[in-house]
Amino acid sequence: MALEHRIEPLMLNNKLAIVRINLAMDAIDANTSAIDANTSAIAVLNARVFQDVQAPASSYTALTTDAVLLMTTGTATLYESTGNTANEVYVKNIGTGQVNINATSGTIDGASSVQLTKQYVGVRLYPDGANWYIL
Repeated sequence: MALEHRIEPLMLNNKLAIVRINLAMDAIDANTSAIDANTSAIAVLNARVFQDVQAPASSYTALTTDAVLLMTTGTATLYESTGNTANEVYVKNIGTGQVNINATSGTIDGASSVQLTKQYVGVRLYPDGANWYIL
């Protein structure tokens, strides 16, 4: 019995979206008749298959599809935490100014906002369905 496999990355907008794994198994049973079974499976590398990276010139309101916000200045307003539990957002200050992060609903570690005052500092934020937490 031989098991062969082929892994094919699928790209979307130059981002790795999914990996398709093709399996082919050939076996010979007691009657020497060949059985050829081909199975395709899709392995999702991340629960969020399509992750968007945004680099706004100033203030920006995050969408539920946004994964990374590269801010130079201004305010990053997070989307509603209510009902959202699977989508993390990473906000990073890549400029020399201050970046404010505001919660649309709930709090961020108990506060209504967080400030990133130094260049190249970032936070990973997780919504639990009611509030945001810095991980």
